[in-house]
Amino acid sequence: MEKIDSWWTEATQRVKSAPATVSFQRVGHHGRNDYSRSNFPPTTDPQLGERIEERFRLCSLRAIPQIHTLRFDVTVYRYPLDVLSLIQEFPRNEMERLEIIGNKPEGGVDKKPRETWNTLLDRFPPFKSLETTYVGPVLFSQSVCFVALVDLCIVDAYEVNFTTIMAVCPNLRCLSIYSMQRYLTYDVSGTDAPRSTPHNLHSLKVGTVNDFPWDGLGPLPSLSKFHFLASPKEPETPQAVIDFIQAYTSLTSVTLHVVDPRLVQLALAAPQLTNVVIISLQFNLELFLDWKAAGMDGPPFPALQAVGLRAAVISNSSLDLQTFEAFVRTRCLPNSHPECALEMGLHPVRQLHIWGEGKLLKSKYIDGATLCEISHIDGIRNSQAILSWV
Repeated sequence: MEKIDSWWTEATQRVKSAPATVSFQRVGHHGRNDYSRSNFPPTTDPQLGERIEERFRLCSLRAIPQIHTLRFDVTVYRYPLDVLSLIQEFPRNEMERLEIIGNKPEGGVDKKPRETWNTLLDRFPPFKSLETTYVGPVLFSQSVCFVALVDLCIVDAYEVNFTTIMAVCPNLRCLSIYSMQRYLTYDVSGTDAPRSTPHNLHSLKVGTVNDFPWDGLGPLPSLSKFHFLASPKEPETPQAVIDFIQAYTSLTSVTLHVVDPRLVQLALAAPQLTNVVIISLQFNLELFLDWKAAGMDGPPFPALQAVGLRAAVISNSSLDLQTFEAFVRTRCLPNSHPECALEMGLHPVRQLHIWGEGKLLKSKYIDGATLCEISHIDGIRNSQAILSWV
């Protein structure tokens, strides 16, 4: 303990008043080998709790005048909320970012925390950004509002109450709730009171969520970006997602991570889109190449400025060279190009982003691109390219 005390004193004196990033790694670790997922130490152990609390006391956050980013790695335990509730001294001034990293909720003997995250987070000074990863259930009550929070990212939480989060974070601009491990997140909003006032949300990213309340988010007049990642159990785009996109006409940028992108439905639902990214196992671009055959009255996405095509499996080439070049002629080449097939009244796409399609770089149109930024992921087969011909 004396070593921690002296080291912390020296470190905080060096920081002085500069904005600092403070990271607590493996909070409460005993010094033994890593715990397996089925052998988490019980946070109900009073001696262990006293030991963790003492270390938090020695590492006083008030000794640092300005903390920009505060990070807690609590992967030794099943539920970080139980461990971080032992903190007694919190930063003095407003922070930019708070990060909390836990472990996958498998095994262990601890009961789920009864308290909501409001109880802990309200003890911190205001912070603008919050990211939680593997922290168990992320549940908020309506007892406390977080008016300073503008960016919230929840990764791999198996329970979330969305409508309450929206209600208690009225100035939220970016909300991301998804899974890196493809586990399902369950909406447990239940009978939470719906919001009745417009929200400031600009960007929404949703993935692998069961029963997401698509029709319960209320007015979102500022929503401009939407990113959807399909559930592995339901790889096709749910109709509720298309309906959601159609309902919010302020949307200009959409990313669909799906096997079936439902392009025709998307084009009819949101003709105002200027940025479209399609992540799929197999691309079907016939809509762009022959919109009449698709049953449309005019070209899809007439205001399109940027388009992205990304293979859902990075090593799987799902777009052939012939189709790629036809798309370039139809939507990317300027009128001055002799092979331009752009429909009258359309403007060429200003940026084409291709992921995982290294063979497309052999196209005859690559050399004539005015912008060609290429990065290789794993040799020429797996590449990323940003292209433009205008």
